[in-house]
Amino acid sequence: MRALESVKIQLALAIAAERKFTPLDRRQYYLETAGRMNQCVKKLKKDRTRILSPEGKAWAMEAINGVSQEIGAGQICLIIGNIIAELERTVGEESSVQ
Repeated sequence: MRALESVKIQLALAIAAERKFTPLDRRQYYLETAGRMNQCVKKLKKDRTRILSPEGKAWAMEAINGVSQEIGAGQICLIIGNIIAELERTVGEESSVQ
């Protein structure tokens, strides 16, 4: 959970740093991705039973570790988008089983 929070902060910082040079539509995409990330983190905090499989956790951590201070908001959004899609898929599978 802390790793997701950390990436969320890095995205916010990257968005702010690139704000002057980013077209409006691109900035909107960044903000939508940040919003999806916030919703995902809130769901996970609310229901701690919604966890990834060990393989999913390893994949997510590897993706999160790919986020560094040197990459831009666009790359962070791509990484976060992949993580969110996997989390949403996993949570969706769990809720359909229950």
